[in-house]
Parts: sequence; structure tokens; C-alpha cells
Amino acid sequence: MNGLNALFSIKISLIAAFISVTGSAAYLCMVTGPLSSYSFCRQIALIGEPGILLAAVVLIVVHGAHGGGPSGELLLVATPINFFMYLVICWAVTKIARVFTSRQNP
Repeated sequence: MNGLNALFSIKISLIAAFISVTGSAAYLCMVTGPLSSYSFCRQIALIGEPGILLAAVVLIVVHGAHGGGPSGELLLVATPINFFMYLVICWAVTKIARVFTSRQNP
């Protein structure tokens, strides 16, 4: 399996999609108020934090210095960013695992 096929394999794509959607949903869960446990949602939302920060930068560039729109717009931009970030992380982990397993089995 070459690098491009490994990057877009179904298993890796599903893992990356699950992590990115879970992080964005947990971030939204914190904003909803007393309907959910804030501390629980905050701990899960930390996995989506890098994408949220990059999305905030993108929205500042698009909307100007005030930073732009509501949290829904932020999450709309952050979810694909998190997806591609976690897709690359999963791809790198599989490459590293392949290197270590190939050294053990000559």
C-alpha cells in the first residue's frame, strides 16, 4: 500500500472523522449551558482545540480584526481543519508503526 492509499484508507478516515466531529460537538456542548456537564464536555473538547484555534485565525483573516461570526461558523471551519490534521496524524502513526514492526520482523 503506497502512502496516498494509506492516507485515504477507510479506517484512518473514519478515525479522523470521529475525532474531529467529537471535538467540535464537545466544544458546542460547552456553549449550550446547563443542558450538559461543562467539565465533561471541556475535557473532550480539548481534542478539537487546535482546529478551533486555526479556525479562529481563518475567520479573523476573512472577517477582519473583530474575528467574525458565531460559534456555529467557527465550528463549521474547525471541523474540516481537525479532520485533515487528525488524518495526517493517523497516517504518521501508521508509518511509524510500520517502521518499528519491519525492524522486528527481518
